[in-house]
Amino acid sequence: MRVMPKIGPFKALAFRTPTPEAEKLFTDSFKTSRDRYRMLLAAVRSNQLDLRNTDFDTGQPTHRGEYKLADETYAELASRLKKVPDAPDGIRADIARFYGTQTPTN
Repeated sequence: MRVMPKIGPFKALAFRTPTPEAEKLFTDSFKTSRDRYRMLLAAVRSNQLDLRNTDFDTGQPTHRGEYKLADETYAELASRLKKVPDAPDGIRADIARFYGTQTPTN
């Protein structure tokens, strides 16, 4: 069943079979993701999973002044943690790292 003709402005919606190169790129990417997922599952099973708190765009830890929403979120988290005397050390350390010595860029 055809809903819209694939002509004019709808031509871009027409299905095109991927090229062999595109298929290989997808397959390789999928295998890499699958292998990484398996590695992470093994780390969970052995209680050795270490997820880094990084920016998904850069792969690096985020810092104060890079992104306004992150700045606001860390500020709210720090404010809330003032009321929690037994907050986990890891969270407190990450907040200290975030606010570290770096000069804000925004």
